Amino acid sequence: MQISMIMPNYNGAKYLDKALGGFAVQDHPDKRLIVIDGKSTDASHAILSAFSGQRPDVVWSTTPDRGISDAINIGAEMVGDDAVCGYLGSDDILRKGALSAVSDLFEEYPFIDAVYCRSYFYDGGGLVRLHVPLPTFSKKMLRRHGTIAGLQNFFVRASILKRLKMDTQLKYAMDLDFYFRMIAAGHPRILASPVISTLNMGDGSISTSQRAASSRERHRVTISHCGYHPKTVLRYAWAS
Repeated sequence: MQISMIMPNYNGAKYLDKALGGFAVQDHPDKRLIVIDGKSTDASHAILSAFSGQRPDVVWSTTPDRGISDAINIGAEMVGDDAVCGYLGSDDILRKGALSAVSDLFEEYPFIDAVYCRSYFYDGGGLVRLHVPLPTFSKKMLRRHGTIAGLQNFFVRASILKRLKMDTQLKYAMDLDFYFRMIAAGHPRILASPVISTLNMGDGSISTSQRAASSRERHRVTISHCGYHPKTVLRYAWAS
């Protein structure tokens, strides 16, 4: 089973070498990395040119995109329907053996639509924390907790991603919206896995204003899928 990782990148040179290296050491025999980056102005293009030129399992598309959601949609169209798609940020490092472990789960449970995994998170202050997502993936849990798993730890059948697509109008909550729409479209067979798939190099660079904008967008997405609910309003009130 092919696992295709889609990496949108824009000026992500800081950790790009490490993210590409994490893909390179995967032992899964049918892996692919699709990088969407036509606009970077830092060292990203030099890094990508050197890396992709040496590897037949790496595709670098310079098609201009309109943001992360659009880049994921562009990458998905380059994948066969029978593959599994994952998202890889330029600051996400795949752990050794992660893709083989995910592939084994899809082979063992052929009826599932998606798998989500555990991850490590580096907070920029010297601490590495383990994130263990909730074991139940449902509309109720999405509404209650804002999301279940980050996109970098979510692997979905390509046919579903290509059909539903990411909402290109969303900048922060495209994952939450996609999860709600997967369930609404009749694809609730989403498996929680003990596999630790990535290390995210979150170095605390996101600003307070971005956090507030993200929270507001998640609020709007939750309301659009679940309607008004007092707990939802209270959860996001601080960002209004």
